[in-house]
Amino acid sequence: MKCIKNILVPLVTTLAVISPVSVLAADSGEVTLSTNVEKTSSLTKLDSATTTPDDVKLNVVETSLDTKIPSSDALITNQVIQKNANNVRPEVIIAPSPKQLARMVWAAGSTEIIKNSYGHILTDKLLQNSLQDRPPSMSFKDSRTQDLVKKSSEYKNLIDSWVAEAKKNKVTSFTKNSSLAFASGELFTAIHRANIYTYGKVDKYGKWTLTTTISDKFNFELNMMGYYGKKGVEWAAANAAVISQGIGAIVPFDVVLVVEDTR
Repeated sequence: MKCIKNILVPLVTTLAVISPVSVLAADSGEVTLSTNVEKTSSLTKLDSATTTPDDVKLNVVETSLDTKIPSSDALITNQVIQKNANNVRPEVIIAPSPKQLARMVWAAGSTEIIKNSYGHILTDKLLQNSLQDRPPSMSFKDSRTQDLVKKSSEYKNLIDSWVAEAKKNKVTSFTKNSSLAFASGELFTAIHRANIYTYGKVDKYGKWTLTTTISDKFNFELNMMGYYGKKGVEWAAANAAVISQGIGAIVPFDVVLVVEDTR
């Protein structure tokens, strides 16, 4: 390893002079580190014309702290970087965790497929909100969301039956609650099963005014393929979401839809 030593010794000699922790090399096969630069060493000056690297000698004088490190060929490593520290640019590549990777995939897929392709804006909002460790609850009372509910056959059939019952009983107000499952469309992908609470009363014009609250826990449950129909696309997506929910990429949260209606 003579050739390696011829390259390293001049380099280490320079480092020993400029470093706050001096590095002292000798032919003895040992490296001496000292923390006191002023008292640690005197370096024999090199003349490039007459001195070879093997002639380099570092004369160790009295030191405040010396530590001997065995080295098979006096290979020296400077232990401290003091000058030009800003020029050090370590490149560290951190791979995303499975949870982070799943969130990246769901976020992109939700925007491109659920929102842009299917047009399920509410579903996209809910899914995007779930892609964080502590998602806040969400409440919707906008006209688009209310129209989605009002046009659904599940909601209309239930509300009509409650109003008809109130008329039959000749009451001017009622409070009803039940479970409700949306079987198709955007409310199927966004809500599906939920609890519904409705307060209705007759106004001075004889019309029923109704305030309905639909509450749900936005989450995903494992189901057999036939549960979602023949194509199985929703089945595959929902069960993939179950897996992502299991690793914490998708986090359940509470969601409320408020609907103002009349009959």
